[in-house]
Amino acid sequence: PPEITADGVTVTFEGLITIAEHSSEYGFGGGAGDNTVYKTNAVPFGGRFLVNEGFAKAEHGPSGFVRTIRFSRAVTAVSMTVADIDAGEGVTIEALDATNRVIRSLVYPADTNADSKALSITFGNLSDIRIIRITGDDPIGIDLLSFTPSEAAPECPPSS
Repeated sequence: PPEITADGVTVTFEGLITIAEHSSEYGFGGGAGDNTVYKTNAVPFGGRFLVNEGFAKAEHGPSGFVRTIRFSRAVTAVSMTVADIDAGEGVTIEALDATNRVIRSLVYPADTNADSKALSITFGNLSDIRIIRITGDDPIGIDLLSFTPSEAAPECPPSS
């Protein structure tokens, strides 16, 4: 998807594409039906949401498939909705800092059994997040991404 900018932070995406709400493309539309778990649209996706790039309908991706959300500067209070964790490997969702160090890791195995369900994922008490990395072969959807820019470090007063 194209990059977005909000509150002075530019967000870019890798391994993800946008599709229209209620679409049955890219891994959605199996026994659970179309991706109607998204009842509300919020900035920044404007009525569309993110899914895995290169997945066919009802198809799992390769083992360890990686999707990345990058922030141009440090953010905090990152949250998003992740839908349809239900088979295969499930997913691991990690928050990383500017040095690519994992600062929190959340694991949602296939037995999370979230077929046609949306889970709220939050890294609310972490600061200095620069990357969200999602790994696993499950064809998930992502929506309602939100974040708050981290406060810039205060400047040191001039020495007297």
